[in-house]
Amino acid sequence: MSRAGPIDALFDDIEQTAAVAGWVGCTDAELDGLEEALGGVLPSLYRRYMLIAGRSKGPAPVGTDSRYPTVLALRGWAEELLAESRATYTLPDDLFVFAMHQGYAFTALWLGRGDDPPVVELVEGDDAPTEEWAHFSTYLMEQA
Repeated sequence: MSRAGPIDALFDDIEQTAAVAGWVGCTDAELDGLEEALGGVLPSLYRRYMLIAGRSKGPAPVGTDSRYPTVLALRGWAEELLAESRATYTLPDDLFVFAMHQGYAFTALWLGRGDDPPVVELVEGDDAPTEEWAHFSTYLMEQA
């Protein structure tokens, strides 16, 4: 079964909400710079989402950082969390941390694994992240 239908419907809803709520997206140039900093290509659905709501999405969950330009610092914060937790896990180069919650949990997606990659999460005390969502689009649907 194709995921295109549900994904298009999801982004139609996101775009309608953004238009009413006045969300602010990133520019292509900002996302190109993010890719340059990562040394990889962002999955197309993450990029599409950031073009709609990457800078401002109204009130975010308190304590969650996921907006541009803060997203550039999240990998470093995740590495600090792992070190402080004495985890043996090391972040692979192709794991992009796109959200951090209050310094004790991070959410990441895989670069180079398609347009709608799996999303993983690590909470302080975990030794390694676990796959919580099979697709970035599923993550977005559950955040709505």
